[in-house]
Amino acid sequence: MTHKHLTLPPPLIELEIIRSTYCDQPTTDHIFHHLWKGTPDLVTNLANEELWPFPECRTSAHRKALYAITYKLRETPSPGPSLPRSRLAAFDLLHELSRRLRKALGLREIAVFGNPLATGPEGPFPPLAEKIVSHGADWRSDQAMTQELSDTICSQAYDTDPALMYELCEQKRHLIYTGEIDHAFDQLITAIKQQHNASERFGFRQELEARLAAMCALPSYEAMLDLLGDDLAARG
Repeated sequence: MTHKHLTLPPPLIELEIIRSTYCDQPTTDHIFHHLWKGTPDLVTNLANEELWPFPECRTSAHRKALYAITYKLRETPSPGPSLPRSRLAAFDLLHELSRRLRKALGLREIAVFGNPLATGPEGPFPPLAEKIVSHGADWRSDQAMTQELSDTICSQAYDTDPALMYELCEQKRHLIYTGEIDHAFDQLITAIKQQHNASERFGFRQELEARLAAMCALPSYEAMLDLLGDDLAARG
């Protein structure tokens, strides 16, 4: 399926932000003005990804467009108020950027799925959900991921950095990915796997993500896209 292709970003519109805890309204507005003026190509690239219908508008290309903006903001801070160091600041900023682009393009705002893992990254957090292991086979050998090993590594990761688990769930609930949260999560899982001499081929990330998704009442990614498509069609 084809869609119109922008060569310039849509007009920068004003829009009240949803949450100001990590990146407030003045900072958000300032950074957006800086992006539109200094890196219109990055804004245009993301806008073109938002223009696709579902599920094409939330593929790896959309993630890469978000990653590029996060990297640019971290490497070349704007004069004046810059993006706070918090990973949630980058997440909120990108979520607001998507909202503004979609509104400027005449597109419906994307629904948020499920429930937050906690009221915030400070907790309190619920106990980690139990789950029968499903990503067991290591195709390079006869080894298999055991239930005990999955429980151990998933529990250790959850207890080590519950705030990161909250951030990961927020990404999945909003379908907005910063790159920073994914990188931190991969580093954590890799470090814990090394402590237990676990195979690199074991899908501990998928095991933990499945537990977190159940705790947040999140549908599968494919079901999420189907529901979003139906919702936008009904409201369009």
